Amino acid sequence: AGALQASKEPQRADRLKASLLLPGSGGYAQGMLAVEGAHMAAALPEAESAHKSTQLAEQAQQEGDAQLAHIGAQVAEVARQIATGAVSQSGAFDNLPVEYTGTEDEDHTKVPYMMTSWLLALERAEINTKAASKNDPPEPFPNQEDRELEEWFLEKEASLYGLEAAEIKGKGGGMRGLVATQPIEEGALVAKVPIKACLTIQTANVIRVKGGFLGSLLKDVFAKNEEWGLANVLLYEHLRDYYMGEKETRYYPFTRTMRMYEPASVVMKELEGTYAAEYKREWEDEVEESYRYHTQKLWHMHPSVFQRNPLRFQAGTYTREDWRWALGVVRRRAIMVTRNATKLRFRALCPYIDLMPHKLSAGGEIVLHMDNHIHVTVGGAYSAGEQVMLNRGPYSDAETMFRFHTVDEEDNPNNNVMIKLPGVGGYAENIVVKVEKIRAWRADMQLPPRGADLWGAS
Repeated sequence: AGALQASKEPQRADRLKASLLLPGSGGYAQGMLAVEGAHMAAALPEAESAHKSTQLAEQAQQEGDAQLAHIGAQVAEVARQIATGAVSQSGAFDNLPVEYTGTEDEDHTKVPYMMTSWLLALERAEINTKAASKNDPPEPFPNQEDRELEEWFLEKEASLYGLEAAEIKGKGGGMRGLVATQPIEEGALVAKVPIKACLTIQTANVIRVKGGFLGSLLKDVFAKNEEWGLANVLLYEHLRDYYMGEKETRYYPFTRTMRMYEPASVVMKELEGTYAAEYKREWEDEVEESYRYHTQKLWHMHPSVFQRNPLRFQAGTYTREDWRWALGVVRRRAIMVTRNATKLRFRALCPYIDLMPHKLSAGGEIVLHMDNHIHVTVGGAYSAGEQVMLNRGPYSDAETMFRFHTVDEEDNPNNNVMIKLPGVGGYAENIVVKVEKIRAWRADMQLPPRGADLWGAS
């Protein structure tokens, strides 16, 4: 509410504050505390804000009101967090002094307000990760998730040859990989996984939903963008297994191990002004546009199929955060599989194979044979204890950076630069988005405004 008030939307702020008064809404005092903190952060320089909050706390202590003293101290902390955190970075406060935010050379006013909750989550996750790396002991390997995934993998009649899962030293977050348990020759078969253990378009074609099969509902989505289609299958299976408790019979032991990783703020700061940063912005735009596409074209047309919680009546469809997670997982962990008979390729999420990192010179093949098993062969020789890698696709350095968060030092023949052509649309098909793109194109070409805009302005 404070952010809305400070961003010149008092009507929405008043409605939100009024909702805090409703019974069972979570507490009016806490809500007003956040509002007061946001107002102070928006209106006062750092020193004045801290001084005023301190005065409030000291006065309350002298008067013997411990609760008010505690609230006064909380107000100062809320004000500090809001003014220096993700809310202000998204441009919600346009009147914060430069010396307070330290962002004189940055323009955050174009960050969509829908991104604020995601920025807050990233900020908190980064803080927690740094704190855990300093204070908490390393998590043992294998943990319960690792053991249950291995049991599920073997139940699906999948096999690894000369490989085992291991924690890769030097990588944060307890990241897993596959290492050789014995010397492996070039071209050797190292994994054999049945297609039924993977999430693919074939998976969607056999999942029964209301009115038919999931694959039939996702046919147009897969044709438009295969990663979008696979992200839908992942969300459907993961949330269904999570809420309905069918964790032993479906894909839950696999899907729950999937993590979405984002570059830390210090990395993004270092990349400012580079083509890689522009590529990242293109990815963010795709998330928003694809979410809008699914909301309008698919999810709201079949709410009983794409509802977030199948056990709750009118639970709503997938959220932006759900979609961002699923698409991020698919971008990082999906592999390209070649059909042996037709040589056609498709994307798949396959257990253990998705742990093999991308390396341009690693080579290797991932082929679906007539026995409905995916065979993985390596493109080089490996010694015992060495991590096994694959060439996951013809990705440029910028795309490799944001898919796998690492880049080879060797020359990459796939490097390219995307040129944005003025007036060309993206993934969205919304008429409002098209009009905005036309406006931007006319401005880029130094053409006069559209006639409709001139008429509206008059």
